[in-house]
Amino acid sequence: MNEEERYGIVARLLVEGDIQGTGYRVLVMRNARRMGVVGIVKNLVDGRVEIFCQCKDRPHMDEFIKKINVQKPRDIFSPNVERIQKLVGWPEIEKVGGLTKEEFEEKLRFFKIDYGDIEESQQEVLTKLDIGSQLVSRMNVNVTTRFDSLDNAYDSFGEKIDSIHSDLKSMVEQFGKLVDYFIKKE
Repeated sequence: MNEEERYGIVARLLVEGDIQGTGYRVLVMRNARRMGVVGIVKNLVDGRVEIFCQCKDRPHMDEFIKKINVQKPRDIFSPNVERIQKLVGWPEIEKVGGLTKEEFEEKLRFFKIDYGDIEESQQEVLTKLDIGSQLVSRMNVNVTTRFDSLDNAYDSFGEKIDSIHSDLKSMVEQFGKLVDYFIKKE
């Protein structure tokens, strides 16, 4: 059995953009868990996000990267990925991540967020807060979209009222001219 068959495809992804403080790690975790990707995601002090992950094969890895490559946010609270640098394979990961194959296999049986040196229970609370933050952001986008839709509807309604007002004004002027005509005629 070769390494790819035993371990699948392993990679270290370095993600750049407006991503920290936007719920991006939760987005990565949720997509990874849905797809059966194992690994870990964490914020780096330089503003990037680091992901160690293991996928069953290259197409699976490519699909995972596609799902986490979120661009063009609707608001300032949504993530915007500018670049994903991908280092694939154990030699690359061992050079920069310090994880051995055995440590990776032992520690990472599912996908999780690394919040640093805090207790497991606190990590759960932070994950739930991140999920709540993402939901609030999504609700904000939905409310904004609906208000935009209402605003467009009211603009259209306002234009119709303006048109009716203009038509009525014109009719009143015409009626006034007609009255003047009959008064002069008498």
